[in-house]
Amino acid sequence: MTRRRDYELVRTQGRSSGGRILALGILRQSSLDGPKAGIIVPKALGAAVTRNRIKRRLREIVRQAIDELAPDQFLVVVARRGAVTADFSTLAAEWAALVRRAGAFKRTPTTP
Repeated sequence: MTRRRDYELVRTQGRSSGGRILALGILRQSSLDGPKAGIIVPKALGAAVTRNRIKRRLREIVRQAIDELAPDQFLVVVARRGAVTADFSTLAAEWAALVRRAGAFKRTPTTP
């Protein structure tokens, strides 16, 4: 996501849930042809080098899981203070837990 309007839609009309190091906002839109994700890393988390490292890690986490996400949603991931010291696997685990809690993964058919 690159447009401010998309981020505002998620903030005003979507649902959010938070963890210790990340927060997730989600908004379902039936008109989307695929999931769209945005990442927010506030300046309060540190210098540009630190913020960019967190953004790179979060982008990679989302990229690896994009095929598993339902196609009709906007996702906004917001880094919190704990993301500064968290390693990649901790960020990935928290992100997956938040997405699972929000029901943003594709529904898998049950096997008999």
